[in-house]
Amino acid sequence: MAGAKEDDLYLSHISPLGIPFNTLRETTNEKLKLKRIEESKAGVRVQNDFWR
Repeated sequence: MAGAKEDDLYLSHISPLGIPFNTLRETTNEKLKLKRIEESKAGVRVQNDFWR
């Protein structure tokens, strides 16, 4: 992150509060998110134990 350049960042509008924020491109998490979107499985999985 310390070596990130301006081109490595983009303004994300996915906040549920409507607050845009900077996000790094090409991170592992970003790649996994894009894969989930392609598979129509976007969102966050919640373990069943969390809601008990």
